[in-house]
Amino acid sequence: MQNIFAIREVTGEHMISGLEKYYEDGLVAAMANVDRCLTKAYDVRIAQGDGAAELRTCDYNTTHQLVLDCGATFTNELYKMTKLSFLPYSDRAGKEGREISERRIKAACLPDPPAAPKPEAPAATQPQTASPAPEAPPQNGAAPASAGAN
Repeated sequence: MQNIFAIREVTGEHMISGLEKYYEDGLVAAMANVDRCLTKAYDVRIAQGDGAAELRTCDYNTTHQLVLDCGATFTNELYKMTKLSFLPYSDRAGKEGREISERRIKAACLPDPPAAPKPEAPAATQPQTASPAPEAPPQNGAAPASAGAN
């Protein structure tokens, strides 16, 4: 909960911050998925099973990468919002700066939606038959190779 208050303080939105949803639904949710996945793989391995297969089943690598990317982006963008600037007309932490940071955090913290299954190709209405390729005429009066001479 303390992290939520820190996010509100940095963004200047004391009631609720637009970044909270990316923190809770992105970073915290992904970390919980990593924890569940590792725990299940550990339990399977302790029971003499294939823990690596369990990690593949829960797509551990993708989820772990999401945690790394989201955490790094969140940290970087919050730092940019709080960084002191000595340029008198710099408004990096203003509304425009927050919107840019929010877009970056959203892109890094929300997992890509699962790819939609590709629709099957419609069945052909008429069966296609392949006609045999015509044989080249024999050259110099020689018999075709398929006509076996015994």
